[in-house]
Amino acid sequence: MTLDVLISTFSDRITKLSLPDKKEGVRYIIVHQKFRTVRILPNDILKRSDVKYIQTETVGLTRSRNIALMSSDADLKLIADDDINFFPKFDDIIKNNYQKYKFDIGIFKVKSIGSESEFRKYPSKNKWYNRVDCLNVCSIEMVITKNCNIKFDERFGIGGKYLCGEESIYLFDAKKHNKKIKYISSYIVAHPLESTVITGGVKVLKAKGAVLKYGFGKLLSLMLIIKLSVMSRFNDIYCINRIDVFKKMMAGWYED
Repeated sequence: MTLDVLISTFSDRITKLSLPDKKEGVRYIIVHQKFRTVRILPNDILKRSDVKYIQTETVGLTRSRNIALMSSDADLKLIADDDINFFPKFDDIIKNNYQKYKFDIGIFKVKSIGSESEFRKYPSKNKWYNRVDCLNVCSIEMVITKNCNIKFDERFGIGGKYLCGEESIYLFDAKKHNKKIKYISSYIVAHPLESTVITGGVKVLKAKGAVLKYGFGKLLSLMLIIKLSVMSRFNDIYCINRIDVFKKMMAGWYED
């Protein structure tokens, strides 16, 4: 069974990339956007026999993800960023759980680097995901199998029309194609504790409105937007009133 780790990187961020030692059945596909700005590449990594390095003039994180997916023929594909650390037996954890559950998409846990806080709030035990669960996913938690021939929607994600939400859209599309999504309560990678919800500003609200409409349709998504406007902490996070929270989400709802 083969596993490809699909790493998206941009400009000189590639110089900070760190990979584990070679492992049998594991390959790293690195998609490098804005590569011409880098004077010295980390050739000690890029020339490894287990690394496939792709330079592209494209922009957008989801475009990078799609290039990596199209370049992989592995049985399992782990979505990754250029600033994660891998757990020592991450590949065994992924492969063993796939053999056990035969999922189409596996959702694993991410450990926070430099913080005692959880990377995000995770379910307490393994479960099959429903549509509501699909709203709470980060791309670097995702393992996609070979038979899941779905692309990321390039309107969503950094560099796209909407700042974020590409993971949820991907899982909604998978659900439409009757793909099985399994959450597995095991850590596979570690990442600095940060959140697009915090750093992305109110653009996140616009994206959330579009994501909700895409996943739940007009009526139900409108009800969810009203509920989030009243009950969420978005007004505290962005220092705006609840009416403005509603308006920002509705801006994405109307556009999509």
